Amino acid sequence: MSRKNYRFDPRSLRSEIRLVLQPDPHRSRTKIVAAIVVFVASGLGFGAVVASSPALAALAVAGAVFAGATWLYCADAVANHCVFALVLVVIACTFANFNGAVFLFPGGKYLALFAVAATVLALRPALSSAFVLPSGLALVLCVVGIGGSLWGRLASGIPNTALPVLLPMLLVAVPFTVADSSTPDQFRRWMKYAGAGCGVLIILVGLAYTPGSPVSDLVFNHEKSIVFVGAIGFGLAARSPSLTAFGVLATLFAFIQNPAGTYVLVVISVVVTAVIVLPRYRGPLMPALLSGGFVVGLLLVAFNVDYLLKASSSYFVTVGKVDNSVTRENLYNQVFTEVHNPIVSRLFTNNLSIVAVLSGERRVVPAHSDVLTMYLGGGVVAAALFVGVFGATTYAVSRSRAMVSAPRFRAAVVMVMVANAGLFGGLVNPIVVNPTSSAIIFTFLAGALVVIRRPCSLRVSGGGTTGSRLPRPIGTGRTRRRSTVARS
Repeated sequence: MSRKNYRFDPRSLRSEIRLVLQPDPHRSRTKIVAAIVVFVASGLGFGAVVASSPALAALAVAGAVFAGATWLYCADAVANHCVFALVLVVIACTFANFNGAVFLFPGGKYLALFAVAATVLALRPALSSAFVLPSGLALVLCVVGIGGSLWGRLASGIPNTALPVLLPMLLVAVPFTVADSSTPDQFRRWMKYAGAGCGVLIILVGLAYTPGSPVSDLVFNHEKSIVFVGAIGFGLAARSPSLTAFGVLATLFAFIQNPAGTYVLVVISVVVTAVIVLPRYRGPLMPALLSGGFVVGLLLVAFNVDYLLKASSSYFVTVGKVDNSVTRENLYNQVFTEVHNPIVSRLFTNNLSIVAVLSGERRVVPAHSDVLTMYLGGGVVAAALFVGVFGATTYAVSRSRAMVSAPRFRAAVVMVMVANAGLFGGLVNPIVVNPTSSAIIFTFLAGALVVIRRPCSLRVSGGGTTGSRLPRPIGTGRTRRRSTVARS
């Protein structure tokens, strides 16, 4: 600007001074994340003390260092309202329970959910005014399921309710958005951090099945192997060859240690999700048909799971793993005999577990199928709503390509792939009945929806978003300079 055209504006000067002197509104909110990490580090220390093992103590120190580093990145992410703070926190909380000792705390199994909920509040979310189909389906299921579960526990003393499934689903049921002010470089960097966390988690899954390892297979069971999709997917989405290679090597290590059939189901889920969300469809008809077929097909497989078990017998022979298909089929048949009303069952006022004879002993065990677990609690309606939440989110991500920038679309694709991997893995595994696993799945599912939603504070044509209102332009003329907003 030349001196000839310069015009002093005292109102603009006051505005600039006000922007510089006003306190940072995000600084105090990052303290919430600091408190979360302190809680996580306390859990690590408690686990080491209970175990009284030098190896576990060393692991606790390493975990505490990782938790401290996670706090630094999460605090920065919260300050910029980056949704990857949720992913980093849920992974860090899973690390905290490496020995299963956190379960000894009252309500300790909900550690990850509490931490994620606190991070959501720290992000200063804004409720979305528009009706969102995934949130609507999840809200109906949560209202009925949580109400029935509380009634069953208070009135009849039912011990095994649907709360471990439906409380984490509230992250999806409440449609919120955050005004992400991160730059494109920051967004990609946090994507790499999330991928690295998923890679470390899949390594711990492999260590859990290594003889003599101090890592508890109660926490890092093969059901959590679904996160390898995030380890590899975030590396590809962030255009990082090193992170992608790390995710592949970590996955191979975990698979060699325990070649569970979950990996096959997860790969199938990735292929199905990619077919729905990655192609550039010209209209909404094809993604809607594919998403609907996704929901109907998965329900048909879940209710005819005996065919899936028979098809998997050859796989277990190939990898040399013990085939428990007969035991699983007996559990599934018992579920169908205990459901008196196939439409709505007992509206979640009953136990979501069954009594089965395993190794000659009668034991209370889950149904070993997440969809059938929902069928046991709320009939076909609940099972359809449960699967419909994932299908509707997949459809929403597929339609978001033109509304968000390319990095955000890729991040949303990876997140919904991780969530769908949990859904497919839950066809023959009790995944969502574990509160930690459920928190992981629904954190990724909610994260996918948050990434593709536009913040309410500012909308920018072309899909870019910012987290705060832009300052008033300097100058009093009618012609204003167009502000340049960083797109990520």
